[in-house]
Amino acid sequence: MDHAPVAFSASFSASINICGENWLNASSRPASIGQRAASELVDRRTLNSLLENAQPRDKQRLRRLDHKHANAWITALPSNTDGRDTIMGPKIFCTAVARLLGLPVYSNSNPCPLCQQPLDLLGDHALCCKKTQDTITRHNRVRNWLFKLGELGGLHPQLEKLGLLGPTDSSKRRPGDVSFELWRYGRGLAIDVAVICPLAPSHLQQEHPCELYAERQKHARYDAGFKGSRFDFAAVVFETSGAVNSEGNDLIKQLIRFASRRECVGNSSFAGRAWARIGCCIQTSVAQAILNRDYSDVS
Repeated sequence: MDHAPVAFSASFSASINICGENWLNASSRPASIGQRAASELVDRRTLNSLLENAQPRDKQRLRRLDHKHANAWITALPSNTDGRDTIMGPKIFCTAVARLLGLPVYSNSNPCPLCQQPLDLLGDHALCCKKTQDTITRHNRVRNWLFKLGELGGLHPQLEKLGLLGPTDSSKRRPGDVSFELWRYGRGLAIDVAVICPLAPSHLQQEHPCELYAERQKHARYDAGFKGSRFDFAAVVFETSGAVNSEGNDLIKQLIRFASRRECVGNSSFAGRAWARIGCCIQTSVAQAILNRDYSDVS
């Protein structure tokens, strides 16, 4: 209903231009800017209206869902032809949809059964709780997906490679979750992966939490150590919505180009599927962390 007037106006104007006719009452209709552009304006007005009346958490949720790639998992075709990433069980899928819509994922607000901290009905605590391996599992799923993408591109990736910071570094740090020996200009590339929750208290007031996290927690920590090494450093920081920082976005687009070329698949179709798969990986991990703390059905 919201889009019907602009859709009709766009169709009316386009039809007049194609036919070259002077229709009755045509002069009284406003010039159309095209259905897609007009629909985007309608959606933008709706979003702005929601943001004006929303609480701080919902404002952040809506802003981050408006970020590129945040909703890629919704359009994922459930198929195992290229892996099982996009196959989500009923409970996993329903939990992911509830998070997307800002609906409660728990029926009561009992303490977290693992750390005894308050367990909010919307599931934010479950994504930050450190009492289990859920956050590590989420990180590793994304890391492994980037590794597979590098393999498809013929880049011979390595996981958790030691010695990236040079022989003088004695800390045994492994900043390269995924690394490539040869990336460009004769230098390698080390990728550090992270997945953060933009609705956590530490990120709630940040306009671009993934960008700030990449700058403050990754580059500020590792850039100095890479000076003098033969590797460049890149931070790929996802949010639990599926959004990714600009550096990570550019890097993944390049990996997709390598992979699509070697797989002899059109880049646009391969890219759409790739972003959907990584979105499903993140949403599956997010939903599983929430379900792992739902003991309401246990007697």
